[in-house]
Amino acid sequence: MPLSNAQCVFLAACQTAKGDTQLANESFHLAGGFIAAGFRGAIGTMWTMNDVDGPVVADTVYSHLFGSGHHPEASAAAKALQLAIQRLKDQMVPYERWIPFIHMGI
Repeated sequence: MPLSNAQCVFLAACQTAKGDTQLANESFHLAGGFIAAGFRGAIGTMWTMNDVDGPVVADTVYSHLFGSGHHPEASAAAKALQLAIQRLKDQMVPYERWIPFIHMGI
């Protein structure tokens, strides 16, 4: 299906970018599915995230992507996630709580 406006998807849930260990050659996951469907970028998690971190990461990502009334672009998603992770680090959040988040795509 054509998705001409599909830029970036932010999957604020646990294990949205984790493949199946039982099917090593089938490492397809939810985030990868969005990329395959036509999105240019995806932010997901490799394993379970802490519930209090999701809103912090989402707030920072969306603030960066939609700041000043801009339309979100996939090319800004990696920077948006970097800013969100830095915010968690600044709050002295232990590394095991910020490392699950990943960006894929452009």
